[in-house]
Amino acid sequence: MDSQIAPFSEKITNLLPTLWQVAQSEYLFKPAILVILTKLVQALWEQSINLHEFIIPIIQYSVSPNTEEHVYLLEDGLDLWLAILENTVECTPLLFNLVPAAIGLLEFGSETLKRVLRIIESYILLVPEMIVQSYSIPIMDAFTRLFGDLRPEACRAIIYVIDVTLQACPFELLKESIISTGLLGKLLNTIISVNEENPYVLVSYVSILARIIINDPVFFLHFITIASQQYNIQQENLLKKVLETWLDKFDNIGHPKQRKLSAMAFATLIATTNSIILGRLSQFVGVWCDVLSEVKESGGGDALVYWQEEYVGKNEIDDSDASPETKRKRALLQRDPIHTTNLIQYINLKIGECEVLNGGPEMFRQKYLSRVDNTLLDQLKGLMNV
Repeated sequence: MDSQIAPFSEKITNLLPTLWQVAQSEYLFKPAILVILTKLVQALWEQSINLHEFIIPIIQYSVSPNTEEHVYLLEDGLDLWLAILENTVECTPLLFNLVPAAIGLLEFGSETLKRVLRIIESYILLVPEMIVQSYSIPIMDAFTRLFGDLRPEACRAIIYVIDVTLQACPFELLKESIISTGLLGKLLNTIISVNEENPYVLVSYVSILARIIINDPVFFLHFITIASQQYNIQQENLLKKVLETWLDKFDNIGHPKQRKLSAMAFATLIATTNSIILGRLSQFVGVWCDVLSEVKESGGGDALVYWQEEYVGKNEIDDSDASPETKRKRALLQRDPIHTTNLIQYINLKIGECEVLNGGPEMFRQKYLSRVDNTLLDQLKGLMNV
């Protein structure tokens, strides 16, 4: 249907402004206009940028809680907004100026939350640095306040957007906001608390820690120090609790991508002299063996993107037949360290760094490696030599 509309786009766009004005008091007519505009944007793809000047004020009106028609127009207005973002190749000033409205809509709860999160994700994919530099703190603050008050599915949806943000944006620009808003503290507190939190939500929280560690392990340990002071707990005990919970929940991690993410995070952490971290070496080796065995069984090769259907449809293999946002998602996927990093080489590299930091191979073997079960070490060596 979208392709059939495209040839008539000029005639339709000439008619719609008048129809919108005529429909001022017709609450049920305006949603139909929004649906037509959404179809038109989807049909025009990149060319829909020419409609921004007309459409964006309509979006702003439709999603504003201050209008009487808000209840009738919100859902269709959000769909139109998302269509504009998915099909644009640049973020025009008019489009960027809508971001505060999206942040405000996060407060409305679960009915519209999924759509609003998709809109924020689309902005991050489109202009990651602009979003982080201008709105990182209000976005992360809104996420922090939402955690704990939502169903597990909604919490995981928020975590997904945070994960995309960590992939798309320079980590240096995110450090302040994830600490100052209390976001990282809330995630950490949930992970270490003994409660009935959904195990799959906990797994998604842990994946954020893994991303942070891979980006900057020094920052992670610095945050543990800050958090230990806030919780009035010894730093060593807090770090021990985080690692204990993470390792305990590892078997709940079902997706190969997230399992490799944890394996990489543990490998990143061992490049240290920290005795609490290195005291978990045996369990880290067990995780590496599990993940490397899965890679071997898959036959797909460690660094291959064999789970790319998570981001793009299985049939969308030709970029000429993909929306601008689909192309942006593919580009993000191709840069993801999970898909670009060979795990065997990465573990070898980090073990080498650990040996250097801890007095050389022999000293490291005597002090830490000797505590690891020989059968487990032999299994790891066999997998690493493939």
